[in-house]
Amino acid sequence: MEHIDKLDWEAFRNNKLANRISKDELELISKLHAKYMKHKYQYVGGCNCKGTIKKVQNWIDDINKIYKNEH
Repeated sequence: MEHIDKLDWEAFRNNKLANRISKDELELISKLHAKYMKHKYQYVGGCNCKGTIKKVQNWIDDINKIYKNEH
């Protein structure tokens, strides 16, 4: 994981003040997932439906695995 991406991900992981994910954070998740899972960029936000929430969590889990493997 590139250094700047690590810093961005650490900032996201350390944001304990918000109980919701912001649009900027959804963009970060979408960007990093596309980059490191090697797929075309797809914005993961857009609705609060169960399927989208599950997809966002799965993508966060995927990025966390990459992040943790680098430490």
